[in-house]
Amino acid sequence: MSRSEDLEDLRFLGTGPSATGSTPGWRLTEDLYFRCSSCGELISGDPRQSERCSCGSLVKDGPGGRIESRLGERAIEVFEKGG
Repeated sequence: MSRSEDLEDLRFLGTGPSATGSTPGWRLTEDLYFRCSSCGELISGDPRQSERCSCGSLVKDGPGGRIESRLGERAIEVFEKGG
C-alpha cells in the first residue's frame, strides 16, 4: 500500500499509539497500517520490517517495535485491514 486511495479497504482506528490497543506504546501487526499526515503515504505495521514514508516524516523500526513522526505521535493515523 502506498497512497490515500488505498484507504477504501481499511478502517480508521484513530491517531497515536492508543489507537493500536490498550497497552502503552505502539502495537505492530500485519493487519495495521500507519499513514503519514504530511505526504499521505501508508506504511505497513508488519513488525518484521522497517520502513519510511517517501517524505521521511514517518519512520517505523519494526524489530524495535517503534514508529515515530517528526510531526508527533498524534499525527500518525492508524488503520486496520479487514476491520
